[in-house]
Amino acid sequence: MKKHLYSVKKPKKFVMTRIGVMSTAKIYAVIMFIAGLVLGIVTIFFSSLLYPGIPYGAGIIIALMMPFIYGALGFVMGAVSAVIYNFLAKYIGGIELEFRER
Repeated sequence: MKKHLYSVKKPKKFVMTRIGVMSTAKIYAVIMFIAGLVLGIVTIFFSSLLYPGIPYGAGIIIALMMPFIYGALGFVMGAVSAVIYNFLAKYIGGIELEFRER
């Protein structure tokens, strides 16, 4: 039987049964650090407008701390999420993923 020129291979299905705790925690930390950086920049620009009673320097201090606080919380929440996923995947199954070759 001849293969059609534009035939598409059937996607391969896999089930994600375990997530690496440290790798997930690191990714969450970086994502949340970037989010904290963006929000920190917004805080610098708008803190004096939104809170006229607070000195401008206080907004800068808060903005400089935000990326690190967000990054630390992201690391912890990433690790906790991965541990919870790994526990639940044993009992209810993992996330089903489909992949296909180009």
